[in-house]
Amino acid sequence: MKKTTKWVIGVCVAIVFLIIIAKPSQEDLQPTPTPISTPIVKTGSFVKDTYMEGCLEGAIELDFDGYDYCECTYDHMLDSMGIEDFMSMAVEYEKTNEFSIEMSEAINECSYLVD
Repeated sequence: MKKTTKWVIGVCVAIVFLIIIAKPSQEDLQPTPTPISTPIVKTGSFVKDTYMEGCLEGAIELDFDGYDYCECTYDHMLDSMGIEDFMSMAVEYEKTNEFSIEMSEAINECSYLVD
């Protein structure tokens, strides 16, 4: 299998992992008042940490050291769409299993990091 294909699979694994981690627990589903000042979207560091964890797990499964690649794809997608749209893209990917334009661009932009 080509290394680029392996990296694409790794990014997919990362996004699926991000979706699984970001899904609400049963506790989260209980209605509670939310102050207006509380952000609805998870913090950027949580999202990045979760994405990186999933992406790196995918890289390990594919026998690659993918830290720079995973960070590059994350940064590229976040820069092009922002955190809220990034989370929406992850949810949409789970439903359709199709790459968004931003995902494809990030994979292409960062492919030079594949050994």
